Amino acid sequence: MKREERTGGRPTCPGPQVARPPEGQVKHMDAEARFEATRAALATFTEQHVRTANCSYVMPEPGGTGPLSASYPKITHQLRENCNELTVTRYTIEWNLGFWFLREAANGRTYGGRVLEISGKSSLRRYLVKPGTTFEEAIYPAVDVTALHKAYPRESFDMVIAESVLEHVFNPQLAAFQAHRVLRPGGHFLMIVPSQYPHHFGPFDYWRMSTSGLKTLAAPFGRVAMCGSHRSAGLAALLTQPDYPDNLRIYPSRNRKAAAIVSEAPKATAACNDKKRCKRIRDSAAVFARRGLEPDGTPKKSDGTLRGDPRYGDLVVSSWLMAEK
Repeated sequence: MKREERTGGRPTCPGPQVARPPEGQVKHMDAEARFEATRAALATFTEQHVRTANCSYVMPEPGGTGPLSASYPKITHQLRENCNELTVTRYTIEWNLGFWFLREAANGRTYGGRVLEISGKSSLRRYLVKPGTTFEEAIYPAVDVTALHKAYPRESFDMVIAESVLEHVFNPQLAAFQAHRVLRPGGHFLMIVPSQYPHHFGPFDYWRMSTSGLKTLAAPFGRVAMCGSHRSAGLAALLTQPDYPDNLRIYPSRNRKAAAIVSEAPKATAACNDKKRCKRIRDSAAVFARRGLEPDGTPKKSDGTLRGDPRYGDLVVSSWLMAEK
């Protein structure tokens, strides 16, 4: 059959011929597209919060005396009760986070709602007192924090807690994106990480972070609601002892050594007697000032609250941050 007969007697006209790029060029174009998508995503993690968010810190007072106990007697009494069975590594973290939540509640601001705990059941539950608060445990690595989109719909939680998790996540930036996705507007992402700690499994151990690192992870969020870090030469020394982890099972509520460690002032707040070290600290403060940040580590108010971002020479053992969407 002739071509005209197959088309009803009408001659066909071939369409325009689009030249396909060589195979190597196609692969190059695909690689560039992937690069650009990855670059754009990673560029989300800026220094905006590093430059603008100031952290705070309160020194625990397990003995019940000190400026914090004098200024907030009811709050500190409750904290001593709550922290009574906590070890030296956990005590200061809970004291600081608990103090912040309890002071917020005293001022009429409560937190909670539908809470996703990707670190399992947390002792911080007792501070999330918003009426109707419920908790859902999604223990990592059984639930992959970098793939929450597979398990939960968008904007389905009011708070996500990642306590001692992100150091075990190979891609913490993706984890932050995932937390942002599942949070409702105004929701909160609470991150608690070690800044110094012996290598441990969970099943892998990738990172150690400071408050500056957490502020970078918080870049997709609107603001940093609170942050801080535990700076302790005593605990840092304890973490290097050969009898780890047994040597960490001491309780500030009934052990003088542990109580002294958690009550230790951050190194940079102590009197500076070494001229070379003083100069380094002043130089560091000048760098902060040029970047629009206040030098921290010095007393903020007379109620026992200190600035919580590390300064030059501080031995930081743990850090925490809560970001608000």
